[in-house]
Amino acid sequence: MAGVTTLSLHGGSASALTTPCSFGSNTEATACVLGVAYDTKSPTDKQITLLKTPTAGDGTIEFNWIPINPGPGYLDDLWEVDVDFEQPLQGPASGIFEYLIEITSPDNAIWSFDKVRLKVDSLSGNPVVTKSIYSDDAFTNEIFEIIGGNGFLQLPAGYTKLYVRDSYELQGQSDVLDNLQNVYTQTQVPGPLPLIGAGTAFAFSRRLRRRARSRHSMG
Repeated sequence: MAGVTTLSLHGGSASALTTPCSFGSNTEATACVLGVAYDTKSPTDKQITLLKTPTAGDGTIEFNWIPINPGPGYLDDLWEVDVDFEQPLQGPASGIFEYLIEITSPDNAIWSFDKVRLKVDSLSGNPVVTKSIYSDDAFTNEIFEIIGGNGFLQLPAGYTKLYVRDSYELQGQSDVLDNLQNVYTQTQVPGPLPLIGAGTAFAFSRRLRRRARSRHSMG
């Protein structure tokens, strides 16, 4: 990723994450850069901005687009943020990983995040991984949480930006963590009522109010 520059959190052009980037003391890839908006290898309508690389262990981070069905809108596609430890992380150890994932296409008003999956690959023991999702960059308004690996779970509706914190805890030497993955889907946001529909609904509401007042006066 030669030529990567540090950008503000919400501005500037993106850099494609054409190969994994490295964190910790790992040198097998170009070092991850905080504050850079990364595209997948083939750019889509999703970007991630790394806010804090994993604080325990050494390894790489990938941002992958997994197309499922052809066609516009990426409706059934998957986006995967993969943290892979160069040497499996052995406890006792604990760390956190933070990033922003967002929908950036010009038509993002009609798309929002739909579901999320946390996948944890442990080699032994019982490492505990918790995914906490926030609506703000101060990580104060938590909107969703997953503890441990699960299938896809439904996110709260309407979000085009998610601030994500993955926390991992390895209690003892028997706990060994190989990698963890975050996978996201998106859905189409229902559009507003057509004007004729909205007008009809308003007129119907007025008629109901008039009838209610009439019955009240007759009583």
